[in-house]
Amino acid sequence: MPPSFRRRKMGSPLLAILLCGTMSVLVSAQSPDEAATEMDAFKDTRWGPLKDLNQHFPFQPPETIESWEQRRADLQGRILVSAGLFPMPQKTKIVAHSQGAVERNGYRVEKINFETLPGLHLTGMLFRPLLESKFKAPYPAVLCPHGHGGRTSDVGIESARQQIVEGFERFEENARFPRLARCAQLARMGCVVFLYDMIGYGDNTQLSYTLAHRQAQARPHMQDDKSWGFYSPQAESRLQTIFGLQVWNSIHALDFLAMQDDVDTSRIAVTGNSGGGTQTLILCAIDDRPVAAFPNGMVSTSMQGGCYCENASLLRIGTGNVELTAVFAPKPLGMTSVNDWTRDMMDDGYPELQKLYELYGNKENVLCKAYPRFPHNYNHVTRCLMYRFMNRHLKLDLPEPIMEDRVALWTPAELAVWNDEHPRPPGGDDLERAVTAEFAARSEAALADLRNENVSKYRQLIRDAWRILIGRDLTAVAPVQMQVVDDLAGGAVSARRGRLIRQVGGRQEVIPLLQFGNGQRSAGRVSILLSGLEKSNLLGDDGRAIERVTEGLENQGMVYGIDLFGSGENLPVGMQIGIQRRVNDPREYCGFTYGYNPPRFARRVHDVLTLIDFVGRRHPGATIEIRAESDAVPIASVAALLSDGAVTSLHLGDDGFRFSEVESIWDAQFMPGAAKYGDLPGVLDALEGTVDVSRGPRGERANR
Repeated sequence: MPPSFRRRKMGSPLLAILLCGTMSVLVSAQSPDEAATEMDAFKDTRWGPLKDLNQHFPFQPPETIESWEQRRADLQGRILVSAGLFPMPQKTKIVAHSQGAVERNGYRVEKINFETLPGLHLTGMLFRPLLESKFKAPYPAVLCPHGHGGRTSDVGIESARQQIVEGFERFEENARFPRLARCAQLARMGCVVFLYDMIGYGDNTQLSYTLAHRQAQARPHMQDDKSWGFYSPQAESRLQTIFGLQVWNSIHALDFLAMQDDVDTSRIAVTGNSGGGTQTLILCAIDDRPVAAFPNGMVSTSMQGGCYCENASLLRIGTGNVELTAVFAPKPLGMTSVNDWTRDMMDDGYPELQKLYELYGNKENVLCKAYPRFPHNYNHVTRCLMYRFMNRHLKLDLPEPIMEDRVALWTPAELAVWNDEHPRPPGGDDLERAVTAEFAARSEAALADLRNENVSKYRQLIRDAWRILIGRDLTAVAPVQMQVVDDLAGGAVSARRGRLIRQVGGRQEVIPLLQFGNGQRSAGRVSILLSGLEKSNLLGDDGRAIERVTEGLENQGMVYGIDLFGSGENLPVGMQIGIQRRVNDPREYCGFTYGYNPPRFARRVHDVLTLIDFVGRRHPGATIEIRAESDAVPIASVAALLSDGAVTSLHLGDDGFRFSEVESIWDAQFMPGAAKYGDLPGVLDALEGTVDVSRGPRGERANR
């Protein structure tokens, strides 16, 4: 592999942002000769503060059902891609094992385990109404992800009694074990209920609590090209995360619940609190089987979930929990607002959800009730609200109000899935490596099978995946304007320096530009030259255009070059060209940064797409080619893939770059998910038949 494509040294700023004091003119892509008002100095607002999980995430309700259905599909795709589940890998066949049962007043509980990947077990408790109860099978069912604190968590006698005094709880036993109380009551109401362990909690500790929820430092021993663990560049480039593994487990938990002979699969609901609320809203957004959802303690325009298990790269770029929850519309949806990050839901979030449901004519299907004196929990009062919600939407036909009965205390042996007879299976680093390897193998197999079955559908899937990774194509961007800065002396070649300016989502993107011409007013062919990241590479030491530029000007051609985001004139003082910015979070997890902000690689692809759009509008009918070298090769390749046919040819100096070989999650060329979809060869393969691709100094035909 050429040295230019290996791990690069992290450089210091090469150039400050150019502050132009001369008169400048705006030229519209649609009307290139029309002058506009003078612009202020260069200001690319992408260099403003990064977004993190604690900021504001408003939901703008759609105007029409049609627009929402398209947005809904986009959000579902974003969730699946960010979870590493697009396309869905082959699911593990569920072979469940019952590790003993306990009967209580009105219900029966089995302790369950089954594999969701080879060697990786999901554990939990399956609650059923007693056979002699008044309820008859098939029963409705409720899936219960428990959230942080664990399925078997005991809040203690003192805390339980204090909650009773303050009116949060009714019985001491229920207050100590609120998750068990919730499931027991639902079983008494005639439901089959599965309460399963989140990764790192209860009996699901093959991957440790620290790994899943508290891993703060990088682990060099788990970063290897052949075998790796979570949080590594190898895992992140394949979108392998604890979040995605938890979603995978939740899908399997729902599979397990639905396969029970006594379950009515047309009446399945999901409810969880806090981290369990996150799992509820995510699962219900991507799985059609639940008919009612009660994601408690998590739906908010404020804090989005502060744990590794709730965050993943790409997940909330341009969206947030309220909109992700809205994907479930118009099916019944319930939640509460209490004295935590959900406190503003009644004024900011819930009204917008009501407007969406009103579009469907089902405003009564969405519920949010405020309990401002309650702290962050799922207490007796809020649980009773949920029971009423389930009674109505699962058609239980029980008299209301429904009050929660006392639950009996559990011994540790009664709660434990693993014991001397059924020992805990091995875990640790070896299992972690096996899990990531298995996910990689299943993902590659799914893509290979699709390619073998239908190459056209395969290439479309690769384009769809990259559209989500990058977050943009040519169909959803605002008009571009060109700000002319000055003309450069260039002999027979005219050269103009300027900036492309685009407003996207209320923010301004500014792209420094060089435009070369040969005196012709129109161009039949336009070349975009990306000789590395900076447009200065298109000028020789004498300030004149290099030979590659003059070649592009032959036969009424035009040539454009730009400084890609974070290079040349688009590199503010104090910023480093080779290192990405990150949010102010000490934990070494890139999902907290890339889950809310596009990586620098994606922004650079945005810049090339903006230039393609500008060129296509300014030179209608002209063919557009891209010539790229060095670090611009993968950027240009992805931009061509997303250009929707606007680019006719792509000439690469070399296609030896591999996303999987970038050694740091903070490297400017690192792109989450890029290795999952065939890496750069996968991009070039997906271009087959739409863009003519060649490589080498003079464009030899690529051999793929």
